[in-house]
Amino acid sequence: MKDRPSVAPPGVPKARVKALRAAFAATMRGAGYLKDAKKQRLETGNWVSGARIDEIIKSSYNAPRPVVAQLTAIQMELQKLKRERKMRRKKKKK
Repeated sequence: MKDRPSVAPPGVPKARVKALRAAFAATMRGAGYLKDAKKQRLETGNWVSGARIDEIIKSSYNAPRPVVAQLTAIQMELQKLKRERKMRRKKKKK
């Protein structure tokens, strides 16, 4: 399940969200699912619960502005480096 979030639209009743989260957690821990995932060589051990995702999002929105600015600068630099590396690879192929 790496990098494949499951989301629901805004306004979903809390009881429904709770049921969906419980079902997802049960699936991720289920013997049948784990057996099939192993056959397909899928990662199964690093999933993050919906409650934890909520915590991460809320703390992100409450981050101090200087931290957000610094993280944005880092992200932009990483994107720049990725573009440069991609360009170097294209030049090597020619």
